[in-house]
Amino acid sequence: MKTQFNTFRRSVLQKIGVILLIIVVGYGCNDEIATDSYVTFTGDMVYSYLQKRPETYSEFIKVVNKAGLKGMLSAYGTYSCLAPRTN
Repeated sequence: MKTQFNTFRRSVLQKIGVILLIIVVGYGCNDEIATDSYVTFTGDMVYSYLQKRPETYSEFIKVVNKAGLKGMLSAYGTYSCLAPRTN
């Protein structure tokens, strides 16, 4: 008697599991993309930020240019630049 009940219970749990899996997969396959995902970065890159403030970062801009790092500071990415102020 117990084995029949356990078999029935296992069968019901498997069916519920399959139904839940179908629901989760169906929900996850949504092709609608949020409109805020279309926006790309609109701010300044590090180098352009420094160039717009020559009164504060002029010496650092000279060092960056001499070191040949202008391209790196103009690129997209996640990095930090600790630029010293000249005044």
